[in-house]
This record gives sequence, C-alpha cells and structure tokens, in this order.
Amino acid sequence: MSGFPHTRRPRANDGPDKCQAAISKLRLAGQVAPILAQVALVALMGAQGRWMYAALFAPSLLASLAAGLSTYLGERQERQSPRSAHRTVSSNEPWSAGITNDLNPCFETLSPPRLERILPGHEARDSGGALWQGVVRRWLLAGERTDLTESLCEAVIGVCPDGDFRLNLPKQGPHALVAGTTGSGKSVFLQAWCLSLACALPPNQLNFVFLDFKGGSAFNQLSRLPHTAGSVSDLDLDHAVRAIEGIERELKRREHLIAAEGGTGASDLRQPPPRLVVVIDEFQALRQQLPNYMDHLVQLASLGRSLGMNLIACTQNPMGQVSAHMKSNMNLNISLRVREPLQSKELLGADCAARISPNLPGAGFWSDGDRLEPFRCSPCADVGLVVDHVRLAAAFAGLNPAKALFTTPLPQQLPAHARGKYGPRVRDRCPLLPIGLTDDGVMTSPCLLPIEGNIAVIGGAGRGKTTCLKTILSQLEALAGHDLGRGPLQLTWTQPRSQGFVSRRIRANPSAPESWASPCQVPGSGPVMRANGQQRQADRCQPPRAPHALWLIDGADKLMDPLNQEPLARRLQAALEDSRVDVLLSLESPRPLRKPELFPVRILFPSGDRGTDLMAGIPTSLLARLGSKASATPGRAVLVGRGQARALQCMPCGKSPPKP
Repeated sequence: MSGFPHTRRPRANDGPDKCQAAISKLRLAGQVAPILAQVALVALMGAQGRWMYAALFAPSLLASLAAGLSTYLGERQERQSPRSAHRTVSSNEPWSAGITNDLNPCFETLSPPRLERILPGHEARDSGGALWQGVVRRWLLAGERTDLTESLCEAVIGVCPDGDFRLNLPKQGPHALVAGTTGSGKSVFLQAWCLSLACALPPNQLNFVFLDFKGGSAFNQLSRLPHTAGSVSDLDLDHAVRAIEGIERELKRREHLIAAEGGTGASDLRQPPPRLVVVIDEFQALRQQLPNYMDHLVQLASLGRSLGMNLIACTQNPMGQVSAHMKSNMNLNISLRVREPLQSKELLGADCAARISPNLPGAGFWSDGDRLEPFRCSPCADVGLVVDHVRLAAAFAGLNPAKALFTTPLPQQLPAHARGKYGPRVRDRCPLLPIGLTDDGVMTSPCLLPIEGNIAVIGGAGRGKTTCLKTILSQLEALAGHDLGRGPLQLTWTQPRSQGFVSRRIRANPSAPESWASPCQVPGSGPVMRANGQQRQADRCQPPRAPHALWLIDGADKLMDPLNQEPLARRLQAALEDSRVDVLLSLESPRPLRKPELFPVRILFPSGDRGTDLMAGIPTSLLARLGSKASATPGRAVLVGRGQARALQCMPCGKSPPKP
C-alpha cells in the first residue's frame, strides 16, 4: 500500500486540519449547550421546591455529561496522537483516517485490463495460440495433483495498488461475503472470479454450484462450464431446494469418506474429491424465500474448510442478512459500491465502499482481517467465448464434466418416447421393469420395478393407475414364455367389463428379440443362445418346469371384498397366498387391502386428502414435499416398498393391452 495515492495523513498545518479543528469545536459546543440548559432547569426546579421534577431530569443530565466528556477526551487524544507523513491503512483503522473523501482519483490510477489478458493460460494467445491451449497447459502443470492444495486456487481478478489483484479463497477465506448495490459490478466480479478459477484448475479438481436468486441472468454462461455440478435460480424454488439438499448430501458424503479413511480433512484422502465452490447471488433473496434452509448453509460455512467446500455469498445489503455464526466463518470480505456508510462499516469496518463513485463499476475494497485494500475488477469482453475455450480444453484433455450433485424435479409428464430408452432387465431371476422416473428429493433416476411378490397400484379415477398397470403389462409382454429362473413366465390380464371381469392369457411376443425366442431362455438367466437362435443340445434335454404365474388385474376393488364369494374373487384370495403366483392389481382406495403385508410394494397416487394419503402409506415428509400439485398431476405417484418411499412419475403406456 505504500506509495498508493491518497494514503497520506494530512499534516497539522494543512487547511483541512484547520477546518477539522473548527468542526470539533462546534461539535463540542453543540453538546455543551444542552447540558447548560438542563443544569438551569434542575436549579430552577430545586429553587421552587419541585424535587420530583428535578429528579426526572437527572438521568438525561448524566447522559449528556457522559457524551460531552467522551467527545472532549476523544478530540484531545486525537490531537495528541503522533502522525507520520506516510502510513499504510490497516483493517482496524478507518479508511477515512488515511485517504481523502474523494476516492475517484485513487481508483482512476488503477486501470484494469480485459480479463482475457490476465486469465491463467493467456500466455498462449501472446505466442499466437488460442486461450484453450494455454488452459490445457495450465491444467497439465497442475498434473495429477488432486490434493486440494490451497496454492492452486489463486485467482487473478483485476488490479490493485501492488499489481495484480489475486484472491485465494481457501487460504484467505475459507468463505467470502461480497456486497455491492445494483450497478456496482458485482456480477462482473463473480464472473471474473469463477472464470479465473476454471482456467487454473481442471474439472476433476474444482467444481461449482451456482444459486442465482436474481432471475438466473448472472450465471447463464457460467453454468455451461465443465466444472459446473449444478445451477439453479429463484424462478424454480423446488429446484433451489433440491440444490441446497444436494449440497448437504455431498457434505455428509465427504464426512463419511474422511471418517472411513481416518483422516482429518479432504486433503488426507487417497483420492480427494474436487474442491466445491458454492456461489450464491442475492443471498438476502434466498434467505427471504427459503428461510427454513439457512441451517444447511450455516453447516456448510462451519464444516466446509476441512471438507474442501467453499462458499461465496453475495448480497446488496450485508446488514443483518448473514447470521453471526455464519459470518464468523467468512473471513474474506469484499465490498463494491454500497449505498449507505453503515453497510460498508458492517463489512469492512470503514465507510470507504459507500464513497465509491457510481461511474466506477468494478471498483471496491477487500479485507481478509489483516489488511484493507482497494481493487478494480477486470471486465470480460465475451464470457461465452471464454467458457467455450474452457469446454474445448476439457474435451481436448479428455476430462469428463463435473458429476451433477442434483437434478431437476420430476417433469409434469414423460414423453411417449421415454419408454424406448430402457428395456426390461433381469437380475437374480427377477424381472426389472422401467415404469418411469423416481425422485429421492435430490436426484431423479429410472424406476426399475422388481416383479417379485404382489404389487398394488392405488389411485382415484383419472390419476393414471390403469395406465401404470398397462405399462407394466407392455413391459412383461417381451418376457412372456421365457424362463427367468422360476419357470416359464405365464401372463394373465384381467379387466372389468359391463358384465363382470374378463381374463385373457398373454402369449409370447412374436416381435421379441431373436435371443429371447425360446420359452426356456432369457439372456443372463442361463446358457447363452447361439447366434442362429438354436439352443445347445443340453437345453433341449431339460424337463419342463412349472410356470411362474403373473396375474394383472385392473379395478380389483370388488374382488378384494372379503364377502365376495364369486369364483374369481376366491381365486384371487388364493393367489395372494400362493408364493408361485405374483399378483399385480389396481384399486381406487387402500381400504380393500385387509392384509397390507401381502403387498410388499405399492404404487400410490396421492388423492389430495391428507388423511387418505397417510392411511395409504405415504410418509408425512414425502407428502409435504410433493405439495398440492401432486394430486393434480397425471401419473405422479409414490413408490412405497422395501423400507423406502420415493416420488414417481409414471411413463405413458406404449400400447394398449390386447382385448379379450
């Protein structure tokens, strides 16, 4: 800071000091006058014998005396304190003690270049190459180091009095609080910081999560970085909730990894995970819209250092937006222009950020607890172009994009072609049928329904239960007649008609793949078929086995009535108790399930009535997360079974079952 303009204290014989002395005398006179008036009032009341009124003035008089005395002593100490001609401003000393009120000249001496000229890897452009080539070289210099070394996380963002403005978040933080009013250049600052980090470290050593509560505009381009593990905005609060829960899940995962290897931090792991930087724009908006999730971020601030997780929180007004517990872990404070001096003092301990000219976007001050310095951020001419170069560098180096920490919520409906992405599988002699997408609150994944035991599909009219059952049937058609290990699969489809129920046996699907043409074989369940579709001689000699019966019944409410003595109802009751038969049926209500233990797996469509849904078996926490929209979304259900419950969006049926 030495030699930086306007860091010299004014001398005693300077004009500004004479003015300051006059101001001090006026301030002292302004505090003495009320004291004299109150003394006169107390004396008058005493002379008239009104001691009660005189006593009421005593506290005010004492307070005025204390305030006046403190002002006098402060002015006296200031006059007696030694002054040097040149002095560096420290973090515990207001900038107003070392610079003049006009900050514009000091910032104008800082001329930041374009960000592209100082990014890691820019040397390649100077030698006739492209930025992506320089980025690849920087990544190669980092080598195979995955130890989260703090020195690798230094980012060049702009210029300061000492030269390049560099920030090392893990070393100086581990977390940062950034403030700046609208138009101060806060978004430009964030973009420069993230781009500099991305050019310095490859995606296998650094990941980003962006939470933009300013409409999504700040991180539109940055979300395309191969380092990005997730990006959300306040336009979809459900998605934002998933992001916060995904961050917490990653925090827990890292804790378990460290505990399993007996280390003290992520750097002690044999294969450390990439450093994760969570960037939040408009922190105050997140706090207002999702107040119940602030504890997750407080936990990140408390435990993130040792886990290789860092937080950058940005806000327009730092006053009262960040809890004391969270702020105690945010050692790096950065303030661009703010509106009120109190906002600057809250973050920096001085009002200097409130005196930055609006004509200087990107100008600000930073403090890490040891020093307070000005800086100017380097703007990026084309953020999208820099991101393209980083993506090209990752592709050239053969690096995979960052693994997503969370996904988007379940869609309102799945497209018809979604069914073609996955086919039925067989695992441990059990068919696994893709029927839609499941959601655990953070990640969505294909739902592979195991056909092992009875399954109940429960939902009101128009909710999609029949479509779900038909989807299961259409998947099973490809397996009809094949031996999965429990005997040849025998399918029966039963559905209601005006005259009662009608059943039909489903034959083997002639359009099934050639390798599945034999009723005794399924790939992965026994000897492999020959290329020409002929079986081995040993397969022909195997004796026939008893069939594995699968019975699918649509609208089975009446058949589940214990008082129903119709032959089909009695057959159903017997089949439910028979281990050789698996029954899949649909019901409009959970009431007919007299023995829920007979149905280890249930697909429940929310009705919108809390009591009914709880009785059906939907957990309270999951019901709250589904919200009121679930009952109005066709195909939205809950898969309950085997000790867990997950939201499910059923895929549409590829075709209708054969008519009886």
